[in-house]
Amino acid sequence: MMKFLMHGAIAATSQAIADNGNAVDQDGSTNFVFRNTAPTGLTNSPYGLISLWINPDVLNAQQSLMLMGAVDVRYNQNGGAGSTSITSGSVILRTVGATSKSILFPSNQIIAGQWNNLLISWNTGSGAKAKVFINDVDVGASYVSNSGGDVPVDYSITEATPGYTIGSYSSGNYYTGCIAYAYFTTPAAYYDLSITENRRKFVTADLKRVGLGVDGSLPTGTPPLVYLNGNASNWHINAGSGGDFTPNGTFNNCTSAPITNT
Repeated sequence: MMKFLMHGAIAATSQAIADNGNAVDQDGSTNFVFRNTAPTGLTNSPYGLISLWINPDVLNAQQSLMLMGAVDVRYNQNGGAGSTSITSGSVILRTVGATSKSILFPSNQIIAGQWNNLLISWNTGSGAKAKVFINDVDVGASYVSNSGGDVPVDYSITEATPGYTIGSYSSGNYYTGCIAYAYFTTPAAYYDLSITENRRKFVTADLKRVGLGVDGSLPTGTPPLVYLNGNASNWHINAGSGGDFTPNGTFNNCTSAPITNT
C-alpha cells in the first residue's frame, strides 16, 4: 500500500501565492468562487483527497463547502434537506455508469467560532473505502456503495451550473464564515488518512496548520488540481495545477487564520 511519505517540493508557478496565513470571510448570501469548466487535468479516478480549514459563524443550516462536478461536499447541523441526522455531513460521488456513492459522517466535531480542519479521502474502486477526520479525529465515516459496483468517479458529470465551486453548492446553500486553504486532488493511489504521518502533512497533533508549499505539492509530491490559499483579493487564484476560479460577490479578509506550525 502506498503511504505517500513523499517530501519533495515542485517549483511554484509565477502566479503562486505565499503560503502564509491567509483566510477569507464569506457572508453566506453571495460569496463563492466558481469555474464553469473542470479544473485542467481532472479525469475519472477512484481516488480523491480534500483538505479544508473552516471557521463557521453558525451551525444552524446546511453548509455547502465544495462542488467539484461529480463530488458534492456539505454538512448540516439542523436536519435540513439532504441530511440524515441533525449533525450530519456527506460527500456524494457520482460514478461511472450513472451510479452514485456516499460518504456519510457525523459533523458534530465542527465547532462554530474556531478553526476546524476537515480531511476526506476515498477510494471508489476495488477495496472501496473512505475516511473523514475532523480536527484530527476519525469521526467514523460510513462508505455507502449505492449502486454500480467499484468504479471510478465520473468527472464528466456535473451536479449543477456552475459545476465547480468553493463555498457553495453551485449558487446556493452558501457557507457562512471564514474559509482557508481549500485543497482537492485525485492522487495516484488511495491516500490513507489512518496513517498518522499522512495527516501530519496537513495538520499537527495540536491542530496547527501545516504549510503545503506555495503550489500545494508537499503532501503528495505533486501539485493538487485545486489549492486556494489566498486572501480576499486573490482567493480565486488557484495555486494548484487546474487553473483559476472566478469570484462571485465581494470577499473580506477574515480577522483570523488557522495557526501555522513553525
